[in-house]
Amino acid sequence: MRQLMRQLMRRILCLGLFLVLLMVGMASLAEEGQSADFFLTQLIAQEEGYGNIDYPMGAVSVGDVLYILTDKALHTWRRGMEQPEKLLTFPQMELDGQEEDARSLQLETTPDPIAEMGEMLRHYSSKLFTDGKRLLALRMEQGEIWQVTDEAGALAPRMETALDFSAFRNQEGDFGYPDIKDIELLEGHLYLVAVNYEKSDTPILYRWEIATGKVGQELACQIVSMAPYREGKFLCILVDQTAWEDNEAPQARLAVLDPKTDAFEERFPLGSYNCIGLVYNPENDTAYFMEDSLAYSLPGVVQPAKKSAYFINRTWENLGCGLLQGGWYYQCSSDGVSVRQLDMPGVENGALTIYGVYGNPAHLAFSTRYPQIPTALMNEYYDSLEAFANAIVSGQDAADVLQLYSSGAPIRQLIDKGYAMDLSGNADIMAAVEGMYPALVDSYRRDGKVFGLPLNIYASSIGYNKSALQELGLTREDLPTTWIELMDFIANWQEDYGEDNPGVHLMDNMGVKDSLLDSLMESYAAYSLKTWGRIDFDTPLFHKLMTAYDAIDGDQFPQPQGEEEEEFWNAKHLLTLYAGYTDLQYSMRQDEWYMTPLPLPLDEGLELVIAASGEVMIINPRTTRPEQALLYVANAARNYDKRSSLITLFPGNNDPVPNQSFEEDLASWEKTLARIRKQLETASPEERPDLLDSEKYMSELISKAENYRWDVWAESIAWYREAIAPYLYLVGQTPLNTWKQGKENELYSLMQQYKEGAIPLERFIREIAGRVRMMELENQ
Repeated sequence: MRQLMRQLMRRILCLGLFLVLLMVGMASLAEEGQSADFFLTQLIAQEEGYGNIDYPMGAVSVGDVLYILTDKALHTWRRGMEQPEKLLTFPQMELDGQEEDARSLQLETTPDPIAEMGEMLRHYSSKLFTDGKRLLALRMEQGEIWQVTDEAGALAPRMETALDFSAFRNQEGDFGYPDIKDIELLEGHLYLVAVNYEKSDTPILYRWEIATGKVGQELACQIVSMAPYREGKFLCILVDQTAWEDNEAPQARLAVLDPKTDAFEERFPLGSYNCIGLVYNPENDTAYFMEDSLAYSLPGVVQPAKKSAYFINRTWENLGCGLLQGGWYYQCSSDGVSVRQLDMPGVENGALTIYGVYGNPAHLAFSTRYPQIPTALMNEYYDSLEAFANAIVSGQDAADVLQLYSSGAPIRQLIDKGYAMDLSGNADIMAAVEGMYPALVDSYRRDGKVFGLPLNIYASSIGYNKSALQELGLTREDLPTTWIELMDFIANWQEDYGEDNPGVHLMDNMGVKDSLLDSLMESYAAYSLKTWGRIDFDTPLFHKLMTAYDAIDGDQFPQPQGEEEEEFWNAKHLLTLYAGYTDLQYSMRQDEWYMTPLPLPLDEGLELVIAASGEVMIINPRTTRPEQALLYVANAARNYDKRSSLITLFPGNNDPVPNQSFEEDLASWEKTLARIRKQLETASPEERPDLLDSEKYMSELISKAENYRWDVWAESIAWYREAIAPYLYLVGQTPLNTWKQGKENELYSLMQQYKEGAIPLERFIREIAGRVRMMELENQ
């Protein structure tokens, strides 16, 4: 007993020392300014609501100043500043009332150059770049280059030159909005790598002579990022996107382009296809680039690439990556803006490596709370026990923390075979687990110990549309109450309702019968697992269900073609297979298109079982960073989304969630309506119809404003507690949802043969039952 107490005290002291060192490290790093993160959209949305978000649209550095463009303002930041400062706030946008989604915007024109600059930068087709001394902007639709700041950094907007941008216009003169990969200035020319989807999916290198605005010859290429290099040439990252057509992931390569001859000199492979953000520093003859969430350096522009800095987000898009004076690298994406010191101390020692995380709010909260702990986000995907085991035991690059999707990973086997750390000793993790629905945690318990932290729960299945139901003259009581009744309802749909109601379709997908089988088998598998502990298709219940399914004539639901297809999608649909059972956000805003969940037991007298999946976080028991890994998981336990998982996982959280931007939105709607009514006073006969439509739209929006007061309503939570939560069952990975090569793929082939009528029902049941039984025996 004394020895046990000594061990316990030693662990407490070690943990205390670790936390002290952690806090000291945080303070010192904050003083040194080793990292900075701004406009983290997912984190802000979770903490403050969507109405408070500045969405990043681009970033460019000029010397030691970082300019950050968001949808609300142009900001500046230098080292030593806690937050960016606004250099230019954009004009207030007003709804025009024309679009049903209430998101279209209308701006009043103005001769004021600063106001015009604000209007221009607010538009997503405007792109920032620099000549090394000034901040410039490319006004894409007009093909204009504007000066934004002068060489002293003062706001000094003026249009400098216009370029021939006819390549981006169609025959009617409409602008095509190309996907821009990179913009560079070199020796009096503007170079633009873009994909003009109206012409081709291939990236094109466009070039203009700035003095004349004349466009040069276009060059089809594989460039995803480029940077001015030596002797008037460019360094380029090349990625052959056509490799995807052969189901192969392309590799990035480094090359040098001579724009005078359009000749590429390929140097060496660089990394995965997700390389971007190439820059070159002539002062130290070093190139830098991003791959996933890691910045690399290439001293002397030769191999090997060296780890230089860890970022908190992957770089999926090049909204702006580059060097900031003083040895810093910035990264901008729609998820946020980050700045990191290059050649971070200890970067060669690796980072806390996370599998299955893609920059979610909890991850961002961890990185901002513990900036001294570098994290690396893995880009790999695994679905087998062997693949996960290799990722866990692969040395320095092994996954330390794994966030797993229950239907896509063998979580039960990983825990049973010792590939998950016991989390029971962490107070934060256990406090979260003990507050959850026990049934949602049981899958991750063994002998009273907890080996996984549930993060969320998902479920979707049958739902109905109230508006379509009313149009048919039916009520909720007229709908099926079991799966057996549902299939009888579908079998008789055309005769009972379809012929007399051509404006209402049965389901919101075209392949009604094929899709129904997938959903039916998923629901049956959940019931089978919960009832018998295994999936057994050789039962009287499954025979009864499949007999009812087999009676449905799929030909009564023909595949719409041409104009009929557009009509199909615009029409009302009575049923869906994809109603969100755990999606409580906005669920009370039931407009005419909303699908209300309709949970059904398989047959009369049977327990309702709702097939569910979820995400769980586990720790590699062989991790060399156990304290950091526990901090990471404990941080997740403190950062559940208050609009979803904090409610769906925890029965004690029943407070409604207000819409943080409601008052601001309502004031904007009322202002817009007042403007429209004022315009109607002097409108011409030609203008009045559109203005009257806008007035009607805005009036109806304001009359229904209370529908937008809450993100999650108290009524939604109460309904979930009573009608959904008690019946959720975590299915996990099964032969039915593992579509990899091998025997599992035989099930897919078997289902296709039955759907196509190649094999009869009894043979299908016999063969699928036998194959699933064999697979489960092999996996035990």
